[in-house]
Amino acid sequence: MQMPLSPPTPLGRENSLTFLRLAFALAVVCGHSWVLGGFGEEPLHRLTGGALRGRDFAVQGFFVLSGFLIAKSLAETPSLWRFACHRAFRIVPAFWACLAGIVFILAPWLIAARWPERFSYIERLTLGPLPAWNYLLKNWAFQGGEFNIAPLFAGNPVRFDVNGSLWSVCIEARLYLYAAAAVGARLLPVRAALLGSLLAALVAWWLGWIVAGFFAAVCVWRVVMPAGRGVVVLFALVYAFHSVLTFAPDALQILPVRLLVWLLPIFDIPFRVSALAFLGGTLCWRYRALLRWDTRWFLLAAGALTTGVLCGQWSFVMPLALPYVVLFLGARLPFQNVERWGDFSYGIYIFSFPLQQLLVHWGGARAGLPVYLAASLVLSVAAGVLSWFCVEKPALRLGRKLGAWRPVFSRRQAAAPKASPILSSAVPAIR
Repeated sequence: MQMPLSPPTPLGRENSLTFLRLAFALAVVCGHSWVLGGFGEEPLHRLTGGALRGRDFAVQGFFVLSGFLIAKSLAETPSLWRFACHRAFRIVPAFWACLAGIVFILAPWLIAARWPERFSYIERLTLGPLPAWNYLLKNWAFQGGEFNIAPLFAGNPVRFDVNGSLWSVCIEARLYLYAAAAVGARLLPVRAALLGSLLAALVAWWLGWIVAGFFAAVCVWRVVMPAGRGVVVLFALVYAFHSVLTFAPDALQILPVRLLVWLLPIFDIPFRVSALAFLGGTLCWRYRALLRWDTRWFLLAAGALTTGVLCGQWSFVMPLALPYVVLFLGARLPFQNVERWGDFSYGIYIFSFPLQQLLVHWGGARAGLPVYLAASLVLSVAAGVLSWFCVEKPALRLGRKLGAWRPVFSRRQAAAPKASPILSSAVPAIR
């Protein structure tokens, strides 16, 4: 008797996840066109009474896909060294290329056009209360500390904001580091983890270093949390924290001040919402074999999202329903061949904002929304294609070569890679 075929899942190599990333990037460009061009908010925002913007939906969709794919990569990658090489060479080169283009080309050029022959090149980098050099220092390590350069785009509807899209890239880089640190802590012996947590906690308590506090928490987590359950508990804790901060923010005043300093990143609404979307994607990978990938569950999840938006509770429903919706679409949509062209989504996302601001600066928005939107899409796609072939693809190739070289601290005796106990599932995957 022939066994029935399993429903399609986003686990195989043939999927439409690259198409979804491209669609999300273009949705962000479209959403920004209304605001940057001075045409008001996008239609979805007005249609939902301010409950949801299309670009927010797209960005959280990015985080869902990142959580799913990062969990898959950590579970299947034989070493953290290889994972670090792959991730760093995926996001860092294009990010730095974007920063360099803004700081060393765009800013001096626009300042020279406004005040010809008045300032030297070095003076243009340090001119104004928010100079280009400060922009570089505050963002080069994905700090996300400053997104404005004054006096650039002073006449635009969104003044001085050079690349407002970079905030999510900075959050994503931090989530990559946290995920790698959690897996690395799981590889430590129990005694080493206890000693590391004690030393890191003392450093964090006296010096207020957030990184040390996070490392202490990760080491304690490694000791007390059984393998395989950490992602579920972490998702529940962040979700509960999000609920408390939203409905009863004063309740956290009972916590010590220095403990609140350790938890500072999670007080930022964009960070914790994005982290929930990321963890939702991670959970979908962790329990991929238990989820039923069929149309009825998809309609239920889509209905829950719609209800949450209509009730003004998008941020609470999104982590529970959006991961399933996004991954189901990635499994069912018939756009698997898009990946063969290249993954242009990252380049489109990080280069589109300054290009759109430049269009407004040149008066492109005065031609009307249709013309401005079309020009924004054309320039953004062109930038994404150039970024992929000139920066991202060569960098990925170099990252794979470096990842194949295993330093002494990452070598393992076993020839076959072992899946991470944190992210791998005890249930066999659906094939």
